[in-house]
Amino acid sequence: FLAQPVTPMSKISRILRRISSLNGSEDSASLMSDAESLDETTWHTRQLDPADADIYLDALWGPLYFKYERVRQEGDPIPRWSDYRMVGLFLLLNLALQLGIAFKIYQLSEGGSGDLETVLFDGACWRISSRPGLLGVLYPQSLADSSEFDCLDPILTLSMIPSKLDLDQNGYWSIDEAASLGRTLKDKGSQMSNFSAVLIRMAKYDFKNRIGSKSAFKQTQHVDMDFFKHFRGNIEMCLPIDPNLCGNLEARGRLAGILPDMDAEERVQACRDNFDSFCKRLYGEDYEWIHHASSQFCGESTLERKDNVNVVTYDAVSIYKGQPDSIVGTTFMSFLVLLLFIWGMLLIEEFRAIYNLMYVIWYVPSIEDSNTTFASIDDGKLFVRRLPKVHKFFAIFCIGLPRLVIAGVILVVGAFFLTATNNLQDLVLNSTALCFLIEVDNMIHAAFLGEAFQKRVTDNCDVIQVQTSARGAWQSYVFLIVVLATTAGWTAWSYFHSRGLLAIGMGVECLCHFDGNCFGKTLLSL
Repeated sequence: FLAQPVTPMSKISRILRRISSLNGSEDSASLMSDAESLDETTWHTRQLDPADADIYLDALWGPLYFKYERVRQEGDPIPRWSDYRMVGLFLLLNLALQLGIAFKIYQLSEGGSGDLETVLFDGACWRISSRPGLLGVLYPQSLADSSEFDCLDPILTLSMIPSKLDLDQNGYWSIDEAASLGRTLKDKGSQMSNFSAVLIRMAKYDFKNRIGSKSAFKQTQHVDMDFFKHFRGNIEMCLPIDPNLCGNLEARGRLAGILPDMDAEERVQACRDNFDSFCKRLYGEDYEWIHHASSQFCGESTLERKDNVNVVTYDAVSIYKGQPDSIVGTTFMSFLVLLLFIWGMLLIEEFRAIYNLMYVIWYVPSIEDSNTTFASIDDGKLFVRRLPKVHKFFAIFCIGLPRLVIAGVILVVGAFFLTATNNLQDLVLNSTALCFLIEVDNMIHAAFLGEAFQKRVTDNCDVIQVQTSARGAWQSYVFLIVVLATTAGWTAWSYFHSRGLLAIGMGVECLCHFDGNCFGKTLLSL
């Protein structure tokens, strides 16, 4: 059968007849007597229109159309696999493509920030408040609620607080005390706990470079506690981890207190020399590993002349802090909120379409699969009066629920993808890429089903509709509030949770610039 031209009046009459047929208590004659007098509640229906077809509506109408053709030709209403074979294949393809792309986007999001998060929170650095087991061993109990980042080798921290090394207070840091501290820190999760090797290197260095040293490294192995007092300045210059930051220390006035008898350039050079001759030599591989982490994640450096020395600024810090378009700056944050709001609007449209689909499917009356009266021809189009039970099950569990899962996954992955972006240009590009993702189902419909399926099936099917109570204008306000609240909540979580963008910004500033909310900076002022 082929579609016939339908005039506006005949379409109105057909709609009224359908409403009457689905609701036997209605008087069809009274409904048709004065169509213009119908109020808004009577006219309010939910419908699925084959003219708006996508892969989901193709899967809804296709099997029904194939079954009706078979009933007309063979008189057999029993469902067959062949009715669902084609649409089932493309539903699976759509599910695989959209979830597959979403998974890769999530991996990109995690790859962009996941490694940096690992370094800042579980590797070279960590927040003191996240390591309560180290209180009393590595940190004073007063820092229990501290939000400071520690990007130091633990033995370097203890070298600044040497009283925690001499456990028996006999004036020496012994090899047994070093081993005991190392085991304690290892048990509490520290990856840097090879204190015995550091002790031996310190003892050798102290014995060779300080007159009157009582350190020993042969049969008896211990470090004279005066070592930490005598070489205090050298230890302090090891705190920044990066020799390029010596100019930054000089600009902040820190080196002048350590090397008061030198001029600015001499102090900076002495600080840089100390990195190889003292820091790496004594603190070894753990110290070198933290330096490598800072070199890897801090990015390129730019130099600025200040007070006759070179002050370094790393790209990673500029990305997060210090510029109007930095991630924690107002320009980037406001633009991110706008794009997240638009993303929410796009997905709320999809969720409303899913609700409409599920509502119509659920409230269309069911009928036994063996009954041949599930549909009829009305004005040359297939009008579905009732859904066979197998097809209703298929529509709910193979069309509606997968579509809901896809929408939910895309919503969350898209929000992650946007908040993992670290510059304005990429933010625009990534938002454009996400718009492509939500169009995959329409692409499958156009590429594989398209005009041939449309002419054979959807052009020959009419709307499926059910009555529902009219909604007031308040519904629009509800959707607006939902999108606004979701956008605000996601943005707040992205910035303010314990490993959010603000925390990452502070961690990067500590690791790369030895500045900001940084425990090493606090140690330097002791």
